Amino acid sequence: DSEVVDLVETIIKDDLKDKMLPFLFNNFECDGGNGNIKRLSLLFELDYEGIDELFEEILEGDVVALQSKVIQYMSDNVADENRIIELSESPQKLLKEVACLGLANLRTEKTERKLYELFTIAIKKRRKVDVELLVKALSQTELQYTIDDVLEQVKDLFKAILVADKKADVDHFNMLRLGISVLKQRIRPEVYDFYLDILLNETY
Repeated sequence: DSEVVDLVETIIKDDLKDKMLPFLFNNFECDGGNGNIKRLSLLFELDYEGIDELFEEILEGDVVALQSKVIQYMSDNVADENRIIELSESPQKLLKEVACLGLANLRTEKTERKLYELFTIAIKKRRKVDVELLVKALSQTELQYTIDDVLEQVKDLFKAILVADKKADVDHFNMLRLGISVLKQRIRPEVYDFYLDILLNETY
């Protein structure tokens, strides 16, 4: 019963607190079972003093469910931005996704510029799934540091279609649509000018 589980978690967090830490840690195993994910959550929320070492042990392993949870927790700490930047290039799809969204959550110039770098690579290689992920992540940053770069990138996509003319394929248009969606809700005269260029271009 979920209500019973919630009650026990509340008792542990509000009443028992650090008294439970030895029991939580001693029974912890680096596997993706729900029990161990709950233990990890409680160890983190109860400020277990060895949490950083435990996080690193998990990240060095291969249990994606636990690794994803760790990245989510690290995404609230700017001190971990370099580690999350590393993980944003993971070949593992879920880890890459969680790491990219984690970078967006940190909202530092360094993390936003990393997302922009990955965005340009994904567009160049026409990796639609990666572009969709990075559009989502960049949109969450509100483009505080890279609005001009993103706008130029999207303009280049539009120019490429004009140059290709009737030879432009579906990928060209997919990339442009996704690029434009990053600019959505950006209140900038340059963005408005670009929208007008598209609307009024006679060859498009």
